[in-house]
Amino acid sequence: MILGALIDAGIPEEEYKKFLSALDLPPSELKIRKVKKGAIVSTKVDINSSSKMDFEEMVKVVQKASLPSSIKEKSLYILSRLREAEGKIHGQEIKEVHFHEIGNVDTVIDILGGMWGINFLNIEEVHCSPLPVGSGLFQSSHGYLPIPAPATVELLKGTPIVGKNSHYELVTPTGAAFITTVAKRFGPLPFMRIETVGYGAGERELPFPNVLRIIIGEKLEKNKFEDSIMVLETNIDDMSPELAGYLMERLYEEGATEVFFTPVYMKKNRPGILLTVLADEIKLERLTETIFKETTTLGIRMRKSQRLILKRDVQKVETPWGEVRVKVGKLGKQIVGVSLEFEDLKKIAKKEKLPLKDIYRETIRKFYESIPKQDH
Repeated sequence: MILGALIDAGIPEEEYKKFLSALDLPPSELKIRKVKKGAIVSTKVDINSSSKMDFEEMVKVVQKASLPSSIKEKSLYILSRLREAEGKIHGQEIKEVHFHEIGNVDTVIDILGGMWGINFLNIEEVHCSPLPVGSGLFQSSHGYLPIPAPATVELLKGTPIVGKNSHYELVTPTGAAFITTVAKRFGPLPFMRIETVGYGAGERELPFPNVLRIIIGEKLEKNKFEDSIMVLETNIDDMSPELAGYLMERLYEEGATEVFFTPVYMKKNRPGILLTVLADEIKLERLTETIFKETTTLGIRMRKSQRLILKRDVQKVETPWGEVRVKVGKLGKQIVGVSLEFEDLKKIAKKEKLPLKDIYRETIRKFYESIPKQDH
């Protein structure tokens, strides 16, 4: 479905066939055709082969491919994640894992071809909606398994999903490993100008169009753009303050955007702290787990909060003591906010044995000297 959508979005068939013929693969038959799924015309890609491939054979195909190293590295990473997920689910050592349902030629073509297609279309970022998953059971080489498959669930940890009323496997392990590797964010469509759309057809006929849609466009910048962030909160009055500093470190390590403590008075006039954590939704599982493990709390409040964000970038300023990173916030072309990277300043202050405030003042002066006057 990914290959079909990419081809439908603009990859010429002859280019894809040329890419495929250059791979060192067992004999296989390729069919690319237009089909109708529900009311939507989409592109169907079928790869038929009687050959099976194990993990090591797939790795060799990727390593031998005449492709950019970034494509090969991500493809190998996806294959490794698939093997690790299979091993964990079935209680096997990594070297003992054998691909069953995914041990076909089309698996390595799906992965390598998907990465090649993203590169061919010059796609710089991939954003994805929450992934729809079905329910029920399906017959596998391991017997009956629940839908979504255990390996799929393992690969989707930390990823937003949504249940769909379908007793079919809507997200496969290969699809889960691929999209969670390439997607920068899961959520609503980003601010963009649409250029082309592609539809890749699935195999089954379902009550809804069984297609994967890819929307390709130019990323647009806003002076201020609306975004959402998750807010986690909990009140704590029975934990040693010494543990709070370590808790903050751990939360940042697990991907929190911001962590802060607010002094509060709780029941029976007990002084306590209000822990607040801001984070992307995809980080929730790890962050909530860390809070429960590292604090004495028994519950966490969660809510999604809207926010407005300035257009931001990071610049580097040359000072007499070396480079300092500067975060710059803009309204249009006008700079309205400047934040110096504290760790860079601290490193210079320690090395040069100078007051931090002097380095701060000189860096700000150098920054404003380096930009046109009309920008501030």
